[in-house]
Amino acid sequence: MTLNTTEVSLPALGKDAPTIDRSGFTLLRRDGDTVSKGEPIACCTLYAHPSRSSPVVMPYLDQLDYQLALLAPTSGTLSWNPGLSIGGWRDWLAFDSGLQWRESFQLGRVVSDSTHEDPVPVDRRAIICSGRRMVPTSDVRGGLLPGWYDRIRAWSLQDVTTSLVIATTCQIRPAIFGESRAFHEVLAESPTPLHITFLAETLIVPTARVVYERLTRTDPEWKEIAACIQGWFGTLRESDQALSAAHLSFLLGNLGTPSPLVEPVVLLTLDGLKEISRPSFVLLSVDSESADTYQHRTFPFSISVPTYIYPSLGSDFKRIIEENFHPKREVSLDELTDTYRRLSERLSENGTRLLVANTIVIERGAPLLFPGTLRDLSLSSSHRGRLLNDMLYSLEREGVLTVVDIDSLSATLGVSNIPDGAHGNGAFAQAARELILRHVNTK
Repeated sequence: MTLNTTEVSLPALGKDAPTIDRSGFTLLRRDGDTVSKGEPIACCTLYAHPSRSSPVVMPYLDQLDYQLALLAPTSGTLSWNPGLSIGGWRDWLAFDSGLQWRESFQLGRVVSDSTHEDPVPVDRRAIICSGRRMVPTSDVRGGLLPGWYDRIRAWSLQDVTTSLVIATTCQIRPAIFGESRAFHEVLAESPTPLHITFLAETLIVPTARVVYERLTRTDPEWKEIAACIQGWFGTLRESDQALSAAHLSFLLGNLGTPSPLVEPVVLLTLDGLKEISRPSFVLLSVDSESADTYQHRTFPFSISVPTYIYPSLGSDFKRIIEENFHPKREVSLDELTDTYRRLSERLSENGTRLLVANTIVIERGAPLLFPGTLRDLSLSSSHRGRLLNDMLYSLEREGVLTVVDIDSLSATLGVSNIPDGAHGNGAFAQAARELILRHVNTK
């Protein structure tokens, strides 16, 4: 039997690339493991030294979590070189580690008996992941992108020209994160080199209204809102005030940073640093509109909180919401239609296309299980879902947006792939990923 050996190493950087420090490698797969072609097998943190001659400078916040993930070049048995770990803090942190990006440094190899599988192209054997933490010290170094983030990004090391911002729900997340939560499937399957920004819905759901307000908020408006939020810290009284303070910090950080829909992003590619000023596409999910929305009584901003998250909020944070916000627990179709129109118009000014994933009509799958509310939830959600989908199809016919038709996809795949009527299994995630990529790669 003939065995094929493919070396694992860093790809070569071009002559215009900046000086890059790296940490030691965190091994995601052990020596002797059987690996699949293209899966993440190791990662390290990076630090790109700023260059006075370069017109592009790496943002400081991106360097708090700036990681390279190495992918298995082919399927087979993984073998790491002895002494790969250098130990201590240098295995975690890149800054001042004394280690630099060295493409000649051999990490290990993958041995395979397959003669039919083409290896991953050299320039696709690594991806970059970046996370902007809500609190800079929330660093756990537990693998790829650990911590509490305002947003996370990932991209190929090739010359990326297409950028996608995703602000959706857990319905879409598995299709984007993939099995290893490193985005590598969607990056590998995209015919066009792709940059992805993902906005988590951990505390503040990115509804159309929240996204639009953040996009259009002026600096004077933000200063007033920030002063208001900062004043709330002094009102914390309960025993869980640390939890409420953390939630207020998240709110302050989330609203205060530039909207990812307009914020320029810097990419490290094999040819050097590159800046993308605006996303090519923005993907929202109409399922986000099921969150409870609260409009501030005085200032022009609102927050949307997942229904299942609300009971676990700090008691003082909940009190602040009750005292300072009007609840709007279900946005009307007319209001939502108007918000999508205004958001689309604003995005199109910069050449960005709005994509919206519709909702799965629940009785097509099994009822969505919430104890004590099964019948009412199924009936009301199905009716509401049909109305929302009809609204999106109407906006698509007007040319306002493009519908990512998750509902039709669920009908095609069948009930068995959507166990609770809303959240699909691996087959559904793969099909949803392919559907999203078809829209992103359609010119």
